[in-house]
Amino acid sequence: INLAVPTARAGMWSWLTDTIGDILRRYYSSGSPDGLKHFTFQSATLGNISTGLTNVPLVWVKDNFPFIKYSHDCDKEYGSEYCDPTKCASRSAPGTTCADLIDQYPDDMWSRPTVFDKQRWADNVIPCPWAPISNWRKPWWPDTTYTLKRIVMADGSPHPVFWNE
Repeated sequence: INLAVPTARAGMWSWLTDTIGDILRRYYSSGSPDGLKHFTFQSATLGNISTGLTNVPLVWVKDNFPFIKYSHDCDKEYGSEYCDPTKCASRSAPGTTCADLIDQYPDDMWSRPTVFDKQRWADNVIPCPWAPISNWRKPWWPDTTYTLKRIVMADGSPHPVFWNE
């Protein structure tokens, strides 16, 4: 299943007010505001999101962005670098574990990791200005996982846990 989503319009994203956020804002603002991001689903639990960051020098995201539904064993099925079912707990529900949330809201959390292409970085000859020499030829940015959470229920009501985040 392919889902084309307009993601470049005003108000669709927010970025940190730091150097990385500024770089991302500038990159994404260079495209058309009517551009579409393609979410391609292979199954009810796995998909990927297209990105142009695979060929951006000094970024080099590996492939596309995976999109994985949280489950108790998603790390075993897809790898812990792509889905960690222990790291999705809610700040607005203290004492509630990620496992509790997966049980209570099995359709409401997805892992969207950013994994950088280590081989392209190994071939890079530009040194990182803020890293020691021992870290050269390694990604300047850490692999990162975003947890996308449903904040509005299908009937338009706020999600009982994630709305308050």
